[in-house]
Amino acid sequence: MQNANIEFTPRSDNDRIKEGSFVRASELEAKYIHSLEDGKVTLKWQTPQIEIGGIPHPEKNGGKFYRMDYALSITENGEYYKNHMNAQIERHNWHMSGGSFRFRTTSRTLTITATMHHVIGAGPRYSGRGMSGFDVYTGTGTDRVYLGGRMQAFTTTVVKKETRDIEAVEGYNENLKTFVDEALMQETVTLPEGVDGYNEIQINMPLYSGIADILFTLDEDALIAEPLPRDFDAPVVFYGSSITEGACASRPGTAFPNMICRMLNADCRNLGYSSGAHGEDETIAYLASQKMCAFVMDYDHNAVFAQLERSHYKLYKAVRDAHPDIPIVIVSRPVFTVDFDNRSPHYEDEARLELLKNNYKKALDSRDKNVYFVNGYEEFFPIRSMADLYTGDFSHPNDTGMYFMGLAIYKKLAPALEAAKR
Repeated sequence: MQNANIEFTPRSDNDRIKEGSFVRASELEAKYIHSLEDGKVTLKWQTPQIEIGGIPHPEKNGGKFYRMDYALSITENGEYYKNHMNAQIERHNWHMSGGSFRFRTTSRTLTITATMHHVIGAGPRYSGRGMSGFDVYTGTGTDRVYLGGRMQAFTTTVVKKETRDIEAVEGYNENLKTFVDEALMQETVTLPEGVDGYNEIQINMPLYSGIADILFTLDEDALIAEPLPRDFDAPVVFYGSSITEGACASRPGTAFPNMICRMLNADCRNLGYSSGAHGEDETIAYLASQKMCAFVMDYDHNAVFAQLERSHYKLYKAVRDAHPDIPIVIVSRPVFTVDFDNRSPHYEDEARLELLKNNYKKALDSRDKNVYFVNGYEEFFPIRSMADLYTGDFSHPNDTGMYFMGLAIYKKLAPALEAAKR
């Protein structure tokens, strides 16, 4: 199974698209309707037919769109992470990488109106589309179609409030130029005909922006229902660095965790944090406590070698002890050049890779039959002499790099999850 040559074949669940109870959106309880005018009905995110995935549900998380449990981020005196994890985790918990909205509808149009905060703007490495955009897909099962040809950038900023130079915000990457405290985004997409007029909608949330509030506008006579069930009753959990969070994908759907979960029809719990993957004991305890059907341990970047050496196997062991039967995929960092020369000496690429290989062997020696390893040096990129195809800065993958990373991980994860079903 470790070397399974699995191919991805999309599977549609369109024969089930009309199952369940549909209601007319304009006839929902008044508390879920923001407005009803001009032949359109605008729904609040609290509408029960709109499933929120990839993050703790805001209604159970202090009313916040936040990637971890919000209560854990506040100490008694109200300071963030003074005694927990690290400041980068706090800052990037607002970013909605991995988050999604899903529902079924007969509407022919969809307007998203989002009040954004903690918005990181485009820079030399990053596109605004990837940082603060939404991606809309239609389809069912693992057969989903991106609606990029039917919409604009989905990042239009109508109103900006208090835009500050990024250098004034402690801890943010100097390559990022703008930090917007609050912005209003609104755009409309025309939906395809679907199956007898029915579509299942999946919306990927932004990779590097927070959501303060969001509204969904449908045709007034449209029906709406919950989405069809996913193939797994728990998410795939990813832990790692900025690459895991989504840098430098051009849009949310091309970040490799979102890609993998779309191919699996699984919920995506992305706990990747730019500059924040340090494997602290508190972080390890939190990760091990999460509900998951699989764990992708993309933990190699950010931590200095001594820190990685102390915490890497400890993280694996904590998750395995908490989840004895799930697949765990250990992933080493992508290395884009043939001879490791793209890094300064302190990164110690070869030593790090050897450490991860040894930890994988140690897991196998402990008789773990559901642990897998992806060698980022050998398995990610097929044409090593043309590394620029996969990256813009020799640190972060572009969309092509994300695709090959996602495919390599998927080929280990998909058969393992399939075997777990049997």
